[in-house]
Amino acid sequence: MAALSGTPVSVLRGINFSLVNHMTDKTAEQEIVAILAGHLKKHSQVQISGLGTFSITHQKQKQQQEKDGRIIMKPPADIIVFTPEN
Repeated sequence: MAALSGTPVSVLRGINFSLVNHMTDKTAEQEIVAILAGHLKKHSQVQISGLGTFSITHQKQKQQQEKDGRIIMKPPADIIVFTPEN
């Protein structure tokens, strides 16, 4: 598992709550997703109080053998991991 830099970031810090009352549910959802995606692209952990923590882990490139005997290469990937709050 790759080391994550920085401390968890509160996703609600980037929201202007005076505008939320005038947004539709879809617009508010898009804004929250945009903030969440922006922090995850920087490989920051995002902690949402009462819900859990989102973080990024890096998977290395690897070989995989198919059932028909072919060997294929799986490319490296950054995966979003969610850890629920207890």
